[in-house]
Amino acid sequence: MVVQSNGIAWEASLDEARERAHREGKALLLDFRTAPPTPTSLAVDNVTYLNPRVVAFIRRHVVPVMVVSRANPAASSGDEGCRAPIVIVGDGEGGPHYRVEGFLSPVDFIAQLGLGLGRYRFDRHEYAEAIRHFEEVADRHEDTQAAAQALFWLGVARYKQSTEPSQTRSNGEKLLKGGSVSS
Repeated sequence: MVVQSNGIAWEASLDEARERAHREGKALLLDFRTAPPTPTSLAVDNVTYLNPRVVAFIRRHVVPVMVVSRANPAASSGDEGCRAPIVIVGDGEGGPHYRVEGFLSPVDFIAQLGLGLGRYRFDRHEYAEAIRHFEEVADRHEDTQAAAQALFWLGVARYKQSTEPSQTRSNGEKLLKGGSVSS
């Protein structure tokens, strides 16, 4: 395990991360980026990943691994500053469940990761856990873009768990009103 100065315990290899994720029953957080670092990846490192709430969220919910590839100068298009980091919430078998590109503020990043965890649990048919993550995003992050997606997926997860169509309808009405789960 490699511990960086930001307090996040990044796994040293994808294989070790997969093994740990499987053992702990957690999702993988894969951060794909190129070297040398771009301004966007430096912003993620120095703003988002330094935020104590982000560090605590990552420690609690995912096994993080950073995958760095060297930029290919021969394939350069002159837009090297635009190569944004890509963060994927995945599983130990290599399946992606949610993707975030570029820089997000710590609040938006946590909301997106929460949505990603909901999708991870949903795809694994763990509907009660998916519902918990979607409700949390919709309630705690109602001012983010992730909240509307969380409401949508919350309705779908509730339907899948109960097969009751009204679960989807009530969340659709909340979306139309611009509300949250508690409204």
